[in-house]
Amino acid sequence: MTSNQRFFVYVLLAIGTLAALWVSRQRIRSEAAGKQVALCLDYAEIERLAAHTGVDVAEQLEKLKAAGATHIALSETTLGELLLRGGVNPGDETVTAALNAKLPGFRLVDVTEAVAEEVPSALGGSSDPVGFAQIGLGYDPHAVERIRRSGLQIVARPVPDHCLTKASIDYSLRAARDIGAEVIIFNGTRVLGLPGLLKYTAVQIEALGLRYGLVEMVPQKGEQTLATELGGDIVSVHSVSAEEMMLLDPRRAIDRFSLAVTERKVRLCYVRLFFTAQEDPAGFNAEHVEAVAAALTHAGYSLGAPGRFTELHLPASVLVLICLGLLGGGLWLLQALLELPPRLFWIITGIGLLASLGVAAAPGMAASFVALKAAIVFPLLAMALLPTSGPDADVSCCGCVLGRAAGLVARTTLITILGGLLCAAALTEPIYLMKIEQFRGVKLAQALPLLILAVMFVVQATDGYAEALKSGPRRRALWAGAVEVGRAAVRYWHVGAILTALVVLAILLMRSGNEPAVGVSGLELKLRALIDGILGVRPRSKEIFVGYPALFVGLMLLLHGRRRIAWPLLAVGAISQVGLL
Repeated sequence: MTSNQRFFVYVLLAIGTLAALWVSRQRIRSEAAGKQVALCLDYAEIERLAAHTGVDVAEQLEKLKAAGATHIALSETTLGELLLRGGVNPGDETVTAALNAKLPGFRLVDVTEAVAEEVPSALGGSSDPVGFAQIGLGYDPHAVERIRRSGLQIVARPVPDHCLTKASIDYSLRAARDIGAEVIIFNGTRVLGLPGLLKYTAVQIEALGLRYGLVEMVPQKGEQTLATELGGDIVSVHSVSAEEMMLLDPRRAIDRFSLAVTERKVRLCYVRLFFTAQEDPAGFNAEHVEAVAAALTHAGYSLGAPGRFTELHLPASVLVLICLGLLGGGLWLLQALLELPPRLFWIITGIGLLASLGVAAAPGMAASFVALKAAIVFPLLAMALLPTSGPDADVSCCGCVLGRAAGLVARTTLITILGGLLCAAALTEPIYLMKIEQFRGVKLAQALPLLILAVMFVVQATDGYAEALKSGPRRRALWAGAVEVGRAAVRYWHVGAILTALVVLAILLMRSGNEPAVGVSGLELKLRALIDGILGVRPRSKEIFVGYPALFVGLMLLLHGRRRIAWPLLAVGAISQVGLL
């Protein structure tokens, strides 16, 4: 790369880096504004705990509030529940109003009247009231009063079933507001207004001053569309299912909530109670709630109404500047690998500049593409800039080699971090920050650089590459090495090595992404927690225990001239850079 090319690339990288740092500063300020977390319990579970222990519900509420609870989730009463309790009272104004809004074709009649008029049931006009068992009929006024007296706030849980009209949506949301709720979390597998009235639901939620609570990792149909219509102004919720609670260790539950709040912007912890054999179940659950509250406050958060992040939108011009930084990294990678002639370099540069300016026309669509390119280019660049052979001078000074290897690891890491900054800055819109939309290129960004680097390192390990590099540009050396690899005889151990590498890559991919297919073992979780306590960060096992050691040892061997042994280790060491980004 000529001095002019190098200067131009550095200028592009500086522009992109400054833009990414500015965006990062805005992002940090936005996230720092919402440091308040709600600790929410389920009212039905509190009633159940009271039944098991004989302690009054009101007393349970007071104990749990003292332990740190701030909110109680109250589900809308359904027709099925009323029928189980003994039937529907035609004189109940709340039930009558709900039915008029959601089922205007029905009327409530007295049982004796139903017999006299030969109406099939207390729900006039329906011979199958069970078919409407999941229709929501408002909130239990006695439960509302108990929660209010305890000083806790209510999180409403409306039932979306059978809300097919604007009038029924209005009633459902107003009923939640009327009991004093500010946050709503929908019951069931869908959100209110699905599919044709989601935009109307969003408008009404905003008009009534409500906030939609989206429970992460518990999919509901229409949740992403509704959250997008709300512009990302939602409450991210984390919960543990009742089934998991039967097997979950309390310490692990606390860690889950802590990580959800500190790493994933969760601002409402929906804490389930433990219904396992204990000497004092009520006291055990109060201590658990207190432990969750202590962990959150220790992490620098306060308890109360769910925090609201300040509005943050990325101007299209800033995305263009980020693209210029990406262009600089791409040009540097091309020159590092191919050493293009000056004319071709500047032609590609012109095309890249035009493409960077073009992202302003479609910033939403371009953001994920820019992030994906950054996630692929910079780990490749970081590893491609490593020396291809050891020094010709005497390498008997182990301290010198050790220091140089450490310096190369640091430089490699800094280049990858630069790519990570550009990637994160491109994904700073509220829909990405709140995980409404997620970076879909995680697996591709993990697999593609590793595959490219594995091929590159195999080529660089050949004698043909080493000889061609002495007398010509790197692109010819790579070609000579590729030709030698193509002509080489395939041995059984080659096949075994390739299959082993593919299995390892498959495991990495299954453990990566927004919803990994392979979970983490209990031993690894304990090891993570131990290192987390020592380092103050959540580590990634494959980088700390595999990637960086392999990278460092591979560089040491390379600097000592052990080229054939070094390249396989460097290929494994590339995991550290892909994971870092």
